[in-house]
Amino acid sequence: MYRQVFAGVFPVDQSEYPSLSNAITKLTLNDASVQVNADASAALGQGWRLGFLGLLHMDVFEQRLKQEFLMDAIITAPHVPYKGTVYRRPCEQTAVYTRMYTLTLAWITYSQD
Repeated sequence: MYRQVFAGVFPVDQSEYPSLSNAITKLTLNDASVQVNADASAALGQGWRLGFLGLLHMDVFEQRLKQEFLMDAIITAPHVPYKGTVYRRPCEQTAVYTRMYTLTLAWITYSQD
């Protein structure tokens, strides 16, 4: 399955990290389509980067986390990764694999796996 939407999930307080880790592990046992990777942020601390099939899937996962495990979590804005090539000059090209790349006056060819 191809994950379309990714979001960061971080505990509200870092002391809740083990509880949230346990809750995410139990939820992913029932929902194998969620991709889980460890993530860290300077502002939010330790957390996870979760991959979902879509926004509705992400919303259902968040609601189950709140209702079944009584866990509040900080969930970052969802994003969709892309892959493309940026042409700045006729002979210079750069591969782009993330949403964090700022483009100014460049030609882009878009491709998605």
